[in-house]
Amino acid sequence: MGKVTLNSGTSTGLGFNLALQLSAQEYIVYTTMSNLTKAGFLKERTGNRGNLRVLALDVLSIEGVQRCVETVVREQGRIDNLVTNTGAGSVKTTEMASDEETPTDNGCELPWVVPSTKAVLSYKCCSARWYPL
Repeated sequence: MGKVTLNSGTSTGLGFNLALQLSAQEYIVYTTMSNLTKAGFLKERTGNRGNLRVLALDVLSIEGVQRCVETVVREQGRIDNLVTNTGAGSVKTTEMASDEETPTDNGCELPWVVPSTKAVLSYKCCSARWYPL
C-alpha cells in the first residue's frame, strides 16, 4: 500500500474526485464527511478496494479534528498527506495560531485548516516521513 492521506470534504466535487484518484493510485485514503449518507457511493466508485476509509467529521469541532487525526495515526502509524479541502484562509503561521485566533463566524469551515494542520504537525515532528502531495 501507498502513502497515507487524510482528505476532508469528500462528499462532492474536488474532495470526492481526489479520493477516487488517490484510491486508484493505491494510496491509503482516509476521507471525511459531516454526513455519511454519500459514503457508500464513494466506496462503490473506488471499487471497494479496501484502501479507503470514510470518517464522520464536523470540521468545526476542534476536538473532532484531533480525534480524526489520532484515529489515522493509531491505525496507520503516520499521515503522509493532509488535504484541507473544506474552508480556506490564513491566520498566521499555522503551527503558531491559537484556537482562539481561528475565526469561526465567516460562514465557511475555516477552523478545519488550522487545527488539522497543527494536529498533523504534532505527529510529523516525531516522524521522518513527510511527502507533500
